[in-house]
Amino acid sequence: MAALILSDLRQRPLPNSVRTERVIMSGRRMFSASHFYRQEKFSDVENAEIFGACFSPHGHGHNYVLEVVLEGTLPDGYRPMIIRQSLEQILIEVTRTLDHKHLNFEVQEFRTLVPTTENIVLYLRERVLRQIEELIAQKALDRSVVFKGLKLFETPDLWVEVLG
Repeated sequence: MAALILSDLRQRPLPNSVRTERVIMSGRRMFSASHFYRQEKFSDVENAEIFGACFSPHGHGHNYVLEVVLEGTLPDGYRPMIIRQSLEQILIEVTRTLDHKHLNFEVQEFRTLVPTTENIVLYLRERVLRQIEELIAQKALDRSVVFKGLKLFETPDLWVEVLG
C-alpha cells in the first residue's frame, strides 16, 4: 500500500493566493522471481569461482520488494488519490513482466545480462520512467510529478537503490 508524506501543512497561504503542497509518495509491491548468475564467456569452473552459490544450472528465487518514490505538487482541489492510483498502476505494470518468472530464460534482457539485483533495478527504473511518461501523456498524472527513486529489496536486509 502506498504511504503519503505531506509537507508542512501548518503553513497558511496568503489571502487570494493559490495554495499548493509538495508531496512525496512511495509505494511497494512484492514479486517473486528466480535467476542464476552465469557469464557465457567463463567456463563452469570460473563461473562457480566468481559467483559461488549463485551459479547453479537451476538457479534460486527471491521474493523481491520494489519501492517507487514520486514527488509532486498538489494545487488546491487536486486529490492525492490520483498520484496513489497512478503509483499503484506503475508498480503493477513494471513488476508484471518479472513476477513468477525465471529471469534468465523468460525475460529477454536477462538472457545475456546477469540478473543481479543491480541490473534488475536498472531494468525496472527504465520501465518506471516509461510508465510515468505514458501517464503524463494520457493526463492521468500531473506534469509536476517526478520520479525520485526506487529501491529493490532482494531480502529485508539487502537492497539496491537508484535515485531519480
